[in-house]
Amino acid sequence: MNGFSNPQWNFRYRGWVDLLDFRETLREPMVPTGRVDLRGEGHFAGGQFNGNGSYSGQNIALPYEIFHATGLTSRGSYRIDNGGLEIPDFLAEAFGAG
Repeated sequence: MNGFSNPQWNFRYRGWVDLLDFRETLREPMVPTGRVDLRGEGHFAGGQFNGNGSYSGQNIALPYEIFHATGLTSRGSYRIDNGGLEIPDFLAEAFGAG
């Protein structure tokens, strides 16, 4: 990190997110619950952000009236930049199948 006046940052990260925290913080009962593990690296310079990494989600529970499954899993790799997020190899498993 070279400072804040003209930032040029390279970084790596690993994090765990409990989706229940989002549900409670946003006061939105339709946010699924479960746990997500993510890791990756990125670069920020000149107002441009880009990064890549992978994630996995476990014990995902969907609260929707039409589809209210529990025990779902998901994983994939991702690329992210100022234009959005792309998950080219998204995998979701439900009902014990992949």
